[in-house]
Amino acid sequence: MAISRPFRVSTVLCLVLGFVGCAQYERPGSKQSFMLDISDGMVSISVSEAGIPLDEFIRVAQTVTGKVFAYSRKEIAGDEHRIRFTGQVKVEREKFLEFFKTLLHVNALSCVARGEGANQVFEITSI
Repeated sequence: MAISRPFRVSTVLCLVLGFVGCAQYERPGSKQSFMLDISDGMVSISVSEAGIPLDEFIRVAQTVTGKVFAYSRKEIAGDEHRIRFTGQVKVEREKFLEFFKTLLHVNALSCVARGEGANQVFEITSI
């Protein structure tokens, strides 16, 4: 499992141990951040006013769901594809994929399942 540099060591340890207690992400040198808490089958997430770049939110969805996502960087690049919402969202872990798809739709993107079982990949494309 490759983990990008911006994740804090505590997050990496939680992922290696198979759980996430409360992980905070901060891009070095920026004010962008989000809080993610996965416990008791619930996912709690909140974002800063700046939002989360979409590619980073896709990594969050992969961590929470265990699903594989495929996308073209050029389709999700740019400031228009940032995940923004107000408040703190709490959703059952099993329903996080639907929450993820809703936020993609807000950004004029779709998430389509391709294949089945162990070969299933979720393709993210423009609507």
